[in-house]
Amino acid sequence: LDEEPGHGLAMALSGHLSLYGRSDAATALPQLKAAVAAGPNEALAWLFLANALGATGDGDGAVQAIDTARGLSPVDPLGYYYDVFAASAYSAAGRHEQALAFAQRSIDRNVMHLSSWVQLIIEQVLTNRMDDARRSAAHYLSVRPSASVARFLDTHVARGTPLARRDADALLEAGLPT
Repeated sequence: LDEEPGHGLAMALSGHLSLYGRSDAATALPQLKAAVAAGPNEALAWLFLANALGATGDGDGAVQAIDTARGLSPVDPLGYYYDVFAASAYSAAGRHEQALAFAQRSIDRNVMHLSSWVQLIIEQVLTNRMDDARRSAAHYLSVRPSASVARFLDTHVARGTPLARRDADALLEAGLPT
């Protein structure tokens, strides 16, 4: 950014770091909107914008942004990453069947991506597939035995929001420890 302040990808990474590294959605959102304006064909900028919009309660905007990101990079080797972000965006928009399909697709593409398992468990609970959710939670805990809902809440990009609480309640219901 020091060398090229209007570089879309650099701006997107800065916004993503603001959201995840500093939990600063108020800074991240305008950074990410500027990133997509500077680089409208930069798929990662749209991907990170989708996540920020979902975390700040704009589920419909998150869905539009993730659909744009996926359209810009339809055969990306990181497709599982786009899919888990899509699951999160659709979940924020209350479109849980679609969110579930994206979470499952993410796992199908990369079974070791643990964040995808978390999103899958949440969506299984929110679509009332409790047996599946409990099996998925048991598998997740076998791979990450130190997992807890408290740890999830500590690292959630929307921590302190109703969205984070909804997701945490779903994980508790599926059997993750507090």
